[in-house]
Amino acid sequence: MTPEIVTLHEAAEILRISKHTAYRRWHEWRDYGVRVLKMRANATPRFYLSDLLKMMEVQK
Repeated sequence: MTPEIVTLHEAAEILRISKHTAYRRWHEWRDYGVRVLKMRANATPRFYLSDLLKMMEVQK
């Protein structure tokens, strides 16, 4: 089973925050164990869906 990967904009929808807020705060998500798949310049950051869901549980 391959992990589902979501873009920054999809992550914003999942977390119910604005795209602007997500863009400003995605660096902080790493503190919650979210793995960031952005390895090229000017690439849209991508994340594992499972990591985002775990972060949502921790923040409740």
